[in-house]
Order: sequence, then C-alpha cells, then structure tokens
Amino acid sequence: MRLWLLLISLISATCWGQPVHQQIHGHTMGSAYEIHWSTLYPRNPAKLKAGVEELLVEVNASMSHFDPESQLSQFNRSEHGTPVDGLFATVMAEAILLHHETHGALDVTIAPLVELWGFGAQGETATPPAQSEIEQALARSGMHRLKLEDQHLVKQSAELTVNLGAIAKGFAVDQIAELLVQSGIRDFLINVGGEMRVQGVKADGSPWRIGIEHPDSEGQHHLLIIEPGNSAVATSGDYRNYFESAGQRFSHLIDPRSGMPISNGIASATVIHSSSMRADGYATAASVLGVEAALAMATELNMALMLVEVRDGQLVLHESPAFVQIRGAG
Repeated sequence: MRLWLLLISLISATCWGQPVHQQIHGHTMGSAYEIHWSTLYPRNPAKLKAGVEELLVEVNASMSHFDPESQLSQFNRSEHGTPVDGLFATVMAEAILLHHETHGALDVTIAPLVELWGFGAQGETATPPAQSEIEQALARSGMHRLKLEDQHLVKQSAELTVNLGAIAKGFAVDQIAELLVQSGIRDFLINVGGEMRVQGVKADGSPWRIGIEHPDSEGQHHLLIIEPGNSAVATSGDYRNYFESAGQRFSHLIDPRSGMPISNGIASATVIHSSSMRADGYATAASVLGVEAALAMATELNMALMLVEVRDGQLVLHESPAFVQIRGAG
C-alpha cells in the first residue's frame, strides 16, 4: 500500500508540477550568448553550459577567421585547398546553395573586400580604399572559383579566401538547438550575438516574444515585437558596424557585385525561418539586394522578411506576405 501511495504521489507531482525557468550565458565568437529554457525536470546548468561551450569551441576551431589555427584559416593560407571537417562542409554546402538562391548577394569569398574595408581580422581603416584596390580585391573573389568535393574544399587560386561571418553564428545557434533537444529540453530560447531561435513556450505557458531593434535606438527600443513560434529570427543591419569618412558612412555589409558597402537605404533586414543559419544568410543577402529585389526574393522563396528602409529621413517598413502572416498570428 505504501509503495502504491508513493507511486501515486510521484505521478501526481509529475502531472501537476509547474515548469521552472533556467538559463545560462557566456561569450563566444566575439559576442555574448544566452540560453533560456523551461522544464518540469530542472537540469544542472553548469553541466549544460559545459556541453554548449564544448560545441562552440568546436565550431570556432572549424570556421573562425580570427583564429589562425582554425580550419578556415588553414584553408585561406593554402594554395589549392584543404580537407575540412563535417561542420565546415555542412556550412560551405549551405553557403554555395544560398549564393545561388540569393542571386549572388551572399558570397563567402569576399574576405579580401571585408579586409580592405577594415571589417576583418586585420583591423579597422579610417579612409575608404582606392577604386583600383577594390577592383583588385574583386578579382581575388568569386564563388565560381570555389568547389566542395565531399569533405575537401578546393580553390582555383591561392589568393582565394573565405569568410563565413554571414552564417557561422546562425549555424552555431542551430547546433545548440539540436543539443538542447537531444538533452530532452523542448522549450527554449537561444541568443548568440543577436541570432535567435525559439521553440515551445516559457515556463508560464506564454509564447516566447522577440523584439526587433529600432535602428536608431542603440538597443534601447524595439520597432516591433513578434511571436515567431518554433523558428529562428535573424536581423542584418548597417546601423552598428560602420565607419565615417569625409561625411560619408561606410557599412560593414559589402555588395559582392560592386565591392562597395551597401548604400541602398536599407537600415535592417529581419528574416524568420526554421533554420537560424538560413535566416542569417537571407537577412544579409536582403540587405545587399535592396528593397525591390529583396522582396522579390522573399516572394520567390516564400520567405518571412521585413525590411526597414530609411527614406527622406523617415523609417519605412516593408513586409513580405509570409512575415505579415506570422506577425498577425502573434
């Protein structure tokens, strides 16, 4: 009888117990990360954090352009290419696909241009480069000069280099999400340097809500708050990382077709997608394409996209039908 009472007590506690909120945070890829989750069965945060950071160390060792010993850095120094691990191969395969889907707006071979404009590992610049330097950097770029053969990345010339900054954080978010699910956690929010992914609900049963930053607020105000459901949210913008010279602002977002920082009026592009890596890449590409072409891409791919355009000193919002549908459901 006592055993039955104990079993009934345990079953009741499981059925009627309230989920609790837990969280961990740290630093990776030059920025902060935070993970929140709700669960009926509290986890050991220190143990989960150790697993997350082990994963992030692995991602960094594979594709960090700041680590001279990463596989990415070794590839960039190579003459013809190098073998790559499964993580690197997965991200490169996606980069090649995204390049085609975005009509060339996402190009991971523009590392020479990123460095030339002062946004790479070599540090900042105070003045824009000469047109001849831009043309030389463009000549050293191009996805057509890159080929992935199983787990071997091949380049046509030694000067070709790769920068995966546009999608690496998104990939890390997706990897963390897989780790959480494998650990039995179904309700969570992940934020790695602003790249976010949510699943399930908060401990109180309410949906996760994500604020889309106002471009002029320096993180103090939200332009819009959305409930994305089980999705990733990525925002690309030119309002944080830039330099000014002779009264002109130069964004860190480089158009791989011209070699110039974007100047199309887009202050930010936000994408909601099932994959954080794809949301990351699409948001970058949308910023490069400009309003008309970005919205056309969103329609073609049934993408949830919101653009914030600066026009005559005012902010103008553009939303794809898929984005409107998600926002309306929240």
